[in-house]
Formats: sequence, structure tokens, C-alpha cells
Amino acid sequence: MNPTKPIKVSKSVKHVFTTDERNAYQSDLLSALQQRDTSQAEFDSIKATYKARITEAESRVTSLAATLRAGWEMRVKSVAVVFHPKEGKKRFHLFTDLIDGAVELHPHFEEADMTAEDYTMELFEAEKIFSSQANIQLWNAGKDVGMLVLGKLADKWYGAVRGNIGRLTIVERLDSMQRAFKSREDCVITTAARAYEWLDKNLSKDTAKGFREAIEKAVIAQKGKVE
Repeated sequence: MNPTKPIKVSKSVKHVFTTDERNAYQSDLLSALQQRDTSQAEFDSIKATYKARITEAESRVTSLAATLRAGWEMRVKSVAVVFHPKEGKKRFHLFTDLIDGAVELHPHFEEADMTAEDYTMELFEAEKIFSSQANIQLWNAGKDVGMLVLGKLADKWYGAVRGNIGRLTIVERLDSMQRAFKSREDCVITTAARAYEWLDKNLSKDTAKGFREAIEKAVIAQKGKVE
């Protein structure tokens, strides 16, 4: 039987690339390589992100478990501090506010030495009950300064002397348990007398003279004042 005429059909056969086809494949290859590298980089980044999240979560779990086992943690709370100036100590207490507004202090949980700022704060708080307070300068010699402090409580006057001369210091406080005066002027005179006594006890007569004269002038300037 004789062969038939050629019939056109489709069949997979070897095809040798032309130059244009080869260039097109090379371009596609580079594009695919770039896409692969980009995807790999994105995957690594995402993997690192989730790995960090897992590490953070594991750390949180460890911390919470340890805290739960301990049964406590450090927290910032409002606490009460009580100054004990005679002992030079301050004590910290937890407190519970009662229904009637009073405060119940628990036994102190920490004790520390009072600082200079603590003494100033304690003195300020202790003297807040006194009204009509006045600071009268008794002497001023550069770094050496003396003051007479007045305060009124229940229509009576109280006085205190505070000052220094060199390393010598006198620090009195307004105290409702000390002697009180109906007259402001009498309180000034008596309180100033304690300043004289302190000078005489700690300084020579010649050295004290100048300070005594300054005090006398300050006392005279207060005569007749009622507030």
C-alpha cells in the first residue's frame, strides 16, 4: 500500500532554540531567580518575626510561672512614712484606710536614717498647726544666720530659735508642749533670751557681743507688733 499524503498533526519533538528564544528564556530565568530569592528573604523575615514572638511568649510564661510560685511581686504603692527625729530614723508602714477616715498603720516594714531633707519635711509638717507664723532675723553675718520663729496656737504664742555660727548650730521647734505666751512681744523677748544664753554658752564674751547687739536691735524692732 502506498504512503498517504502528509497530514498536519501536533507532536512533541526536539526544538533547537533560536537566539531570540534563548534570550527570552534567560530573562525569564533571571526573573524567576529574583522572585525565589525575594520569597526566601520574606520567608526568613517572617520566620524570624514569629521566632521572636515565640521567644517573648516563652519568657512571659517563665516570668508568670515564677511570680505565681512566689506568690508576690514588687509594686509601687502609697505608704506612710513616720519620722522619729529624736532617733534620727524614718519608718515606712503600709496602711489601710478605715471607713471613718482614720488610718490604721501596720507594723513598719522598712527603717532608714533620716536625711537633711527629711528633717526639714518633718519640721514643716509638725509646725503646720501654728498660724500667724513669722521668721524674725536675729543676726546675719555672711554664712552665719540666726532666726526667731513665731507661731500662734489657740490664741497663744510660741517661739523657737534656729541658727548657726560657724559649725555651731541651734535648732528649736515650735512645740505646743513648751511655754506659751498671751503676748507676742513677751514671746519674742523670752525666746530671744534663749538665744542670748546659747551665745554665752558657746562663744567668748567678745565674740558674742556683736551677735547680742544684733539680737537686741531685732527685739526692739518687734515691740508693739501684735501679729
